[in-house]
Amino acid sequence: MSSDFPPDVRRYSVRFQDTSLSCYDSDPERTKSQTIVLLHGSGGTAAGTFWMLLPMLARYFRVVTFDFADPIGVDLSLQFYREQAEAVISAVDGDQKVCLLGYSFGAVVAAQLAAQKPLLISSLILVAGWVKTDAQQLLRNDVWRELYESSHPSLGKFSVLMNYGQHFINARTPGELQELIRTHNLGDARSAKMKLNRTVDLSDDLRKIEAPTLVVGCELDQTAPIRHSHMLFGGIEQARLFEIHCGHGVVVERPAELLSVVQDFMSQPDRLPPGSIISNEHA
Repeated sequence: MSSDFPPDVRRYSVRFQDTSLSCYDSDPERTKSQTIVLLHGSGGTAAGTFWMLLPMLARYFRVVTFDFADPIGVDLSLQFYREQAEAVISAVDGDQKVCLLGYSFGAVVAAQLAAQKPLLISSLILVAGWVKTDAQQLLRNDVWRELYESSHPSLGKFSVLMNYGQHFINARTPGELQELIRTHNLGDARSAKMKLNRTVDLSDDLRKIEAPTLVVGCELDQTAPIRHSHMLFGGIEQARLFEIHCGHGVVVERPAELLSVVQDFMSQPDRLPPGSIISNEHA
């Protein structure tokens, strides 16, 4: 599987505090009328997460994403990551509102940003996110941490098992599966955000979200189980819900299905009233 963006995606840096954020822009000349900003999850980079979704979305919208920075010696709070996203949005679109899509940990950051900075966000899409870390997630996090800190060779296997649905795993060739395990065996890029994941609590933020919101939950998700998407849906006044039959890795498992609902929502966020459960014709 690839893990990079097409060559026509512009790479540049945005300054944030004492570090530079690596950004990727499908339409820096702004020929498209709408901009969507993508926030990746705990597990690595923007390209590693959105290598399939970004070029698909870029047919219709200007797509901007970036790599979260985890500098050593800095208090890596949720606010720190939220401010990175804010810096990128301000740099790429100035006074124009953007659609903000967050995946996994990125959905947590996106939800808090939409709550704290509503003037930046025209619409919000939360994919495989969660409100508050619960006991099951803490247990999974404990096992991941023990495997990571002991350099255990099964770290990649455990991560793949937790992050993908059974249908996706069973459809991989042995070579594809081994490559997937190899990429998930690199824990250094995940460590800081995995530690922060233990403390997530958006309970006081959800009621402040004003933007039309699409919550996308994954029915087979073992990392952020579907109940968490249901809680986001119930806690955000302007939310609509869409469910996909896959594991946590929806951006790789079912990108076309995700594209379809994102495209429909961005085209007319208020087409369906808040509280709607969107029928999935692909299920």
